[in-house]
Amino acid sequence: MRRRTGTGPGRRPAHEISRATPARISHLSEYLSEAVPPAGLPTGFRVVADSALAREEVLYFAAGEATAIVKLRGADLARATGAKVARIARPPAEAGDQQLAGSGE
Repeated sequence: MRRRTGTGPGRRPAHEISRATPARISHLSEYLSEAVPPAGLPTGFRVVADSALAREEVLYFAAGEATAIVKLRGADLARATGAKVARIARPPAEAGDQQLAGSGE
């Protein structure tokens, strides 16, 4: 069995990934860019959720329309969406430490 890496057809190394424009998001997801839900996406979408979300008691997400929301427990997020759970965001202490280091204080 071969292990998948970050390269190959349709895959990019993490350092090459950038944020999509609202128009691109709408085109690919078939939802308004500001209302893309974490579940119910077209085939081929992969959902990646920050591990901090899994620890939250309650989460609210866009539900496909500008006026609709979904309430979900953090522990249910990966199951409901098939998400890969990974550390994406820096914890607040690390982010603050880096700001202080960059400010010369």
